[in-house]
Amino acid sequence: MEHIGKRKDEALFDGVYCCLGFWCSFATAVYFDQSFSVFVLGMFTTVTATTAARNVHRRSSLYKAGLWIAGVNILFACIIAIFNQPSLIILAEQLISALVSAALATILTLLFIPLFEKCFRITTDITLLELSDMGHPLLQKMAIQAPGTYHHSLMVATLAQNAAETIGANSLMVRVCAYYHDIGKMAKPEFFSENIQSGNNPHDDLSPHMSAIVIISHVKEGLALAKRHKLPTPILDAIEQHHGNGLIHYFYNKAKELLYIGKSKNMKRRVNQHFSSSGKKQLRIQLETDSISVEETGSELIALLKELDEIKLHKPKHNRVYKSSFIKFGLSLAENKNDYQVLRLVHASSEDEYLTTFKNLNRARSILFHYAEKYSLCLQLLSLDKKEGGCGLYQKQQCLGACVGEEPAESYNKRVQQLINDVEFPHTDMVIVDGGRNPEEQSVILIENKKLVGFGYINLSHQITHPQALKNIIYPMKDTREARHIIKSHLRKHKTVKVIPLNSA
Repeated sequence: MEHIGKRKDEALFDGVYCCLGFWCSFATAVYFDQSFSVFVLGMFTTVTATTAARNVHRRSSLYKAGLWIAGVNILFACIIAIFNQPSLIILAEQLISALVSAALATILTLLFIPLFEKCFRITTDITLLELSDMGHPLLQKMAIQAPGTYHHSLMVATLAQNAAETIGANSLMVRVCAYYHDIGKMAKPEFFSENIQSGNNPHDDLSPHMSAIVIISHVKEGLALAKRHKLPTPILDAIEQHHGNGLIHYFYNKAKELLYIGKSKNMKRRVNQHFSSSGKKQLRIQLETDSISVEETGSELIALLKELDEIKLHKPKHNRVYKSSFIKFGLSLAENKNDYQVLRLVHASSEDEYLTTFKNLNRARSILFHYAEKYSLCLQLLSLDKKEGGCGLYQKQQCLGACVGEEPAESYNKRVQQLINDVEFPHTDMVIVDGGRNPEEQSVILIENKKLVGFGYINLSHQITHPQALKNIIYPMKDTREARHIIKSHLRKHKTVKVIPLNSA
């Protein structure tokens, strides 16, 4: 709806009035032997009437407009008399004609305004003032049947009027539209919060979909009621459009209570598994599911991170993984009395930081055994062997003898540092580049100060050089120990993933 500045209705009214005035003046001039003065008088009268009758808020204002017309007619008659010097009788006749024409113009305007409104679909301020009367049958009915809605409409009208005045809109139009915008609530007033007097909410006994239907139906009901009472088009538009195309958020969210979040490379197959399985959990999901939404990530790593983030945020009832921390063990670094660096597996606490973390002990031991063989490290100094004497790898000649003091601590510690570099992020500031959602893009995950910043998508032609250049396209993610664990585990498993160090300066 557009009623800002010079309203469409006002402009149309002015145009119609000026057009009629022109042709009436022209016809009158022809009738009086093509008198140019008669034509000029008619046009002056038209302009005066149009200007004086603009923004008429009372019928009495029309009488004031009639006096203005009379004044213009008398002034024009006097000017003509100066040039033509008529007799007093003719001058008196002209003055009387001026007054009579002004009176007739006022009477005809009062008579024809309803006709003009009907023919040209114009809503004048006079009509709006009549509709703003609190004694209007619809407003009286709303005050009795839906008192909360009635009070709400009055408050909205006051706020809307002040806003309209501030921006130069038609405040009267806005106020009247606000009075009637919720008349449809009278059909089922007890289903709207402002009318609920007791603590019983009828929506508690309805499904979210039914509640949404009841709520939004007040628009349709209001439109039908307004048409029956022959309310003008601007008010019909206000009733129809005041909710726009938005959702009923409360009921939408209620209906969309998340049941389960998961990731998959083949989403169609995964969903089919959920709805074809006869497992207890799957049966509950099948019964409770209202709809399914899918978000493409283009990257397994981003899918894992988003899965973690969404589960932590929404805590879906059928997700057990990630609801609480899945980090059970951490790898800590210390030095023994002989200056050898010792790596210890410990039960992870929420307060301490670790070189890396693990979901379970078996997985942790397996990874450390792998690194012990890779870097010829001592199992005893990795807390994997507690036997007296040399460790198991020393017996196989794969350990260089740190456990029995044969290898200098300095050389051993260098290889320990290689292990640390493998389990830590390879760079303090870096970008992990992976596949995108389509062939023209790639995904990026930004790590800054060894902490997760977020993820985003860039065009293949985009050059990655500086963290600040990426932050404009990055969706922020919460940095957690679990998120860093997922990233480190992914990098260990997928050696081909592209990692780009960044200049943080």
